[in-house]
Amino acid sequence: MPNAIALAGGDPRRLARTPDGLLLMIRSMREQFRVLRALRIPITPPRLAVVRWIPEPLLQLIFKRVMDTRWAEWVIGRHANAAPWEMRRIAEELRELAQKAGQKTPASDALFQYSDPAAAPMESGRRTMRPSRVADPGFQNPVMLRPAGRGEWVRSSLLSAPAGSRSAPADDRRSPALPPSF
Repeated sequence: MPNAIALAGGDPRRLARTPDGLLLMIRSMREQFRVLRALRIPITPPRLAVVRWIPEPLLQLIFKRVMDTRWAEWVIGRHANAAPWEMRRIAEELRELAQKAGQKTPASDALFQYSDPAAAPMESGRRTMRPSRVADPGFQNPVMLRPAGRGEWVRSSLLSAPAGSRSAPADDRRSPALPPSF
């Protein structure tokens, strides 16, 4: 995320108005999560893993709204802008992890160039990339909770047959009450 802020000249609101910057940030996050998964490093907090299965257009809308707030200016922007050398070092460490895991990270590599203070920011409003309408292609067999009736929820694979059919996944489990928050 800090390199995406740098891509927008250090301004989260400008990032919110730059669709290509938002897509690069989302794809970079997904790449880095794949790297961490390949190295068996847990994603913390675990709720961040939802980025892997939410389609890009929806994530783009979410991040556009988040980045276009005073909170983003104060919390995300100020932190990223206060320590650009730290943000670059973190990006370098993530690149080293990707290399160690043997993972390609084209979006992260594209964002890395903006960690150089001499790099010119991406033009505001740039829209040349198309969002993918599917979840992260590197995310194998996502799981969802769906209502089963009477306050129960069933956990099942998004890639499997519907519950009740003969080919329903063996991991369908009923749980009482509402699904846990992410």
